[in-house]
Amino acid sequence: MLLVQLKVSNYALIDEMSLDFSGGFNVLTGETGAGKSIIVDTVMLLLGARAKVEDIRKGEKSALIEGVFEVPETHKALGFLEEMGIEKETTLILTRELQETGKNRCRINHRVVTLAEFKKVAESLVTIYGQHDYQNISRKEGQLGLLDSLGDAAFQSLRQEVASNYLALQKIAKYLKREIKQRQDQSELLERRKEDLEALIPYKLKKGEEQISQRRFLQLSHLQALREGSEEAVYQLYSGDESCYSKLYQTISRLEVLSKRDEHLSQYLSSLEEAMITIDEIAKELASYKDDLSVNEGEVKALEERLELYDRLKRRYKMDVDTLIDEMAVWEKSLLSLEDGESQVEALKKAYLEAKENYQNKALALREARKNLAQAFSQKLLEELSDLSMEKARFEVEFSEKKSSSDGIDEIIFMLSANPGLPLRPLEEVASGGEMSRLMLAFKTILTQDGEIETLIFDEIDTGIGGLVLGQVAKKLALVGARQQVLVVTHAPAIAAKAESHFYIEKLAKADSTITRVTPLATEAAVIDELARMLGGKEAWQIEHAKALREDKK
Repeated sequence: MLLVQLKVSNYALIDEMSLDFSGGFNVLTGETGAGKSIIVDTVMLLLGARAKVEDIRKGEKSALIEGVFEVPETHKALGFLEEMGIEKETTLILTRELQETGKNRCRINHRVVTLAEFKKVAESLVTIYGQHDYQNISRKEGQLGLLDSLGDAAFQSLRQEVASNYLALQKIAKYLKREIKQRQDQSELLERRKEDLEALIPYKLKKGEEQISQRRFLQLSHLQALREGSEEAVYQLYSGDESCYSKLYQTISRLEVLSKRDEHLSQYLSSLEEAMITIDEIAKELASYKDDLSVNEGEVKALEERLELYDRLKRRYKMDVDTLIDEMAVWEKSLLSLEDGESQVEALKKAYLEAKENYQNKALALREARKNLAQAFSQKLLEELSDLSMEKARFEVEFSEKKSSSDGIDEIIFMLSANPGLPLRPLEEVASGGEMSRLMLAFKTILTQDGEIETLIFDEIDTGIGGLVLGQVAKKLALVGARQQVLVVTHAPAIAAKAESHFYIEKLAKADSTITRVTPLATEAAVIDELARMLGGKEAWQIEHAKALREDKK
């Protein structure tokens, strides 16, 4: 995988820049303040770093950063393109435009993508290590990921199983918690309903009973008036001398006599006779009704109590009695379903315990795999550190248990003793700047022996390092550069001398502005000249020293 070309327009002090990189060890040098950090910043923007409007060159409306990469057909970046619906090509052109409005426009192979998509692809192509990154590795939060990245396919598969089992466990735990909460809430409600049912069942409520009781009570409340009224009605209809029945009888008798004189009148006789029959029946029913209207004080009292009960129930439950009866049936069913729900909770508890056991087993297996990996890693790291003048160093990976998570139950700390006689202590507590630079280089040397190739950028890896150690660091960078593309920003001539491609960065003042210019040193003479400058000048001994450093490269 190669960063073939980097183009920058109108960014910070850069007006126009186009750099062509080689596939091995590339180095960028220049005076302090010349703008070496700007070059790193542009690459970081290609990785999705936060852009600032004020970094657009003064007087311009936008800035443009473009990186051209060559990747193998098996590189994971091409898989990301496929997910985005972008045609897979082994040449990737990543373009990011910064606008004065604050908006960003990101493109991959001229196709507009989101910043998140852009970042996902770019981060698979380039890794930058600066002082901030060294600090991150020194902290335990980043150490587990570094160790795990060394694992083979079987290890990564086990790690994925742990993550999947954890997600399954969390899912079941969520369901179980929700079910228990629902059952608890339902149980509290239904417990009250159960008490209500136990209180209501003895009343033997029936639909329509309230209406019947109300009618009966109303009837009894007007008993005397009803008796007198019905008795009077019987008298008027049938019993009295002047009753309807008597008058109809007289009328019929008269019409019978008259009909003998005029047959036309006989047609009314049948209707009148039917009327007499109807009056007779009504009178009998009213008489029976009157006889049934006997006052029963016990019945009246019972009805009063029943109606008072209905009123209490309606006030308490905010519904009529018929609706309450329907609700009682629902409560009974809910109590039965609650019992069924308990069995569902028990099933979830069983599934949770099984998932927890599966997770624990995989997490313990991952711990053993990690311990084996840590042992091999520690041995390799000590070998690399020995090559970097830290042959007396001791290094171990200390394991402890943490709360379950998607990456297992392990918490690790890198423990270092840089000097003889000193105890092992956490890396972040004991490593100096120079030691951390060498540790990072040793880590990366091991990491590049396996895994997917990416472009590595080291920003001032020589910080805190001097003397013979610089030469050893330079050799190690050259070794890594033989396997993959390396870009190094440095002030150290011993490191710069090992590079296959050398770029000189300088700051130039124009009439009304200042620009940063990057020049490829295409000839050996130009390289020697820059190395001499880095050594302090261009006197004869400095030039000879520069030549010696280049000879040592060969």
